[in-house]
Amino acid sequence: MAQPTQDELKQLHAALQDVDKLVSPDGAKHWDLASPGSSLASDDDILRPLQTSHTIGHCLSMAEDQLRALRILLTDHTGEHHFSFPMAAHNANIRSALESSSLAIWLLSPPDQSERLRRSLRSRQYELNHERALYQTLTADAPGDLPATRKKHSRDRQQLMKSHQGQKRLLRQAADQAGINLGSLESFPGFREIVGEASLTLGLPATHGSGLWQAVSGLSHPSALRQINMAEREIIGEDGDSYHVLFTASTVSVIAGVLAATRHFEGALLPTELRGGAA
Repeated sequence: MAQPTQDELKQLHAALQDVDKLVSPDGAKHWDLASPGSSLASDDDILRPLQTSHTIGHCLSMAEDQLRALRILLTDHTGEHHFSFPMAAHNANIRSALESSSLAIWLLSPPDQSERLRRSLRSRQYELNHERALYQTLTADAPGDLPATRKKHSRDRQQLMKSHQGQKRLLRQAADQAGINLGSLESFPGFREIVGEASLTLGLPATHGSGLWQAVSGLSHPSALRQINMAEREIIGEDGDSYHVLFTASTVSVIAGVLAATRHFEGALLPTELRGGAA
């Protein structure tokens, strides 16, 4: 494995430590983000009880948690460089941190309140649709199920769908309060688009975020081709026409991913403070 340079290690160390610098030193979490009189408080008042600030707080907490997990995963106090570079495990953390921070940026960045409200409702509707799909999967009958099992599935399905319908009513209520027809909402964009738009908001090319998101998404799944293409390779032996190759994680890719994740997290805190005045 090619050894990382001292500059690369300093960058990685700084990025991992920045998580503590970016959050409140007194350990305060991401709640009460909407100060009275702020634009985020106005958004919350319109969409209550589905306040946008609640979604933002969840996004920030999620991103922070993933970054802290990355620090634990990548730190090795016994190693020569005090870092450990797993082959794949870090990619899921980077992906989740990018998605969480980018969603917060996407929800808060429009200067027009009506667009912020539409995005907040689109996000809620997207989550609700996925919850319904989960309920249907969990309560689906399988071939060979006994009558008692099918009856239990039916009861569970009715209970879960009752909960779903109640959440749907709250979504319609919030949309009505905002003067928005739920049926007129555009579908929720994919996270590649959201991360790309967040990068643009941060003054970076859209491909900076969306390309990195695509890379770590492939590396979070068992894609042999993506892993081979992005890994560092070292021939350690030959056997006739065959080569024995050692594949290790690309430290450059790991560092780039961590830097992007922390940059987007910092970028999510800024519009939160701008809109809510209490980040």
